[in-house]
Amino acid sequence: MLEQTMSVSEAADILKVKPRTIRDWIKHGRLPAFRVGRFYIIAAKEVSSIINPTNKTDMKEHAAAFRTVLRGGGKIDEKAFLQDRQAEYESVTTP
Repeated sequence: MLEQTMSVSEAADILKVKPRTIRDWIKHGRLPAFRVGRFYIIAAKEVSSIINPTNKTDMKEHAAAFRTVLRGGGKIDEKAFLQDRQAEYESVTTP
């Protein structure tokens, strides 16, 4: 089964932010995406997880990540972020 994906501009429209903000989130590891040539492909589930965090921990992580990016502060630990997302994905897909 193919996963639903979207472009930077589609994600920006859904989240009601500018495309530049989406690119910044991708750059800082806040929003996982795949680069194809000059473009980014974003999984719809990642955008959905920003809109509807699954638990209080996710909400706190999202809030902290937004504050860090908005302040232009330190870089988000991409490896830890991706490991958390992978663990979350495996917990949902494993029977």
